[in-house]
Amino acid sequence: MNQDISGGLENTRCPEIIKIISLGKRSGRLSFSSGSESGNIYFRDGEIIHAQCGPLQGVRAIYELAVWTSGEYRFS
Repeated sequence: MNQDISGGLENTRCPEIIKIISLGKRSGRLSFSSGSESGNIYFRDGEIIHAQCGPLQGVRAIYELAVWTSGEYRFS
């Protein structure tokens, strides 16, 4: 099953999306965009293996993305 997941952060926030991907043991890239800002979280078998948001990497990038309340996300 290789379906993309996408939507708006106004309805579904980053922590909820991470939970869905983790429980589904999916692999791929979760990308976020809000205005001129963007970030990515990479998964392998439901585990986060890397994240970046602007100059931030790892856990700090995830924390930054977790507080975004507007923008778009896409998992592929």
